[in-house]
Amino acid sequence: YFCIAGIDAMEYNHLALVELGQNFLVNTDFSGYDASVQEALGFCNRLSVNHNINLLTLNVALNRRGTLGFTMGFGFSMECYTFADKVSLTYDDGRFGVMPLDQSIRRSKLVVNYIHMPMLFDINMRKHFFISAGASFDVLMSSQLSYRKPRTKVDTTLPLNPVQVGLTARIGWKRVYGYVSYSVLNMYRQTADVKAYRMAAGVGLFF
Repeated sequence: YFCIAGIDAMEYNHLALVELGQNFLVNTDFSGYDASVQEALGFCNRLSVNHNINLLTLNVALNRRGTLGFTMGFGFSMECYTFADKVSLTYDDGRFGVMPLDQSIRRSKLVVNYIHMPMLFDINMRKHFFISAGASFDVLMSSQLSYRKPRTKVDTTLPLNPVQVGLTARIGWKRVYGYVSYSVLNMYRQTADVKAYRMAAGVGLFF
């Protein structure tokens, strides 16, 4: 975990090494499909999680009092979307489908990996409280459908948007914070004819 900073680096570094949270898909539109495909595309929010790792951060104080700052990070994000039922998705000829799985399957999911670059403006308040808000830029690295028992990878490539731009905010005290983020771009490419926007909420943990 590398940090490049000005005065009192930790006072302006509001990007923790590890962020753990829960994924949500919001503002969805799967109206072109029947109920079974819509349910699969919606996943199960309760069992969907995300992990962000900020390997490099740049922290800059914007005034002498240290009440304003700017933070930029570079790292990786892994998002895990779990299916609500024992199914997986297919995508052929521009259409989604559902692939039923054996009931002995423990869990079926979609895992998506991004290069993650958040940029935040920070307001540092008294008694070590702070709030931060800004944007994030994500580049798709890989995606994989799989299920367990035994662990099997599904040979299907989903039409995910290769670039994501999001809004993000944090509120915290000292070395712990809560965060929320929302992507302003569709999770899927326009050619997929479906809409789903990524949202996440969780906590950041410094080490």
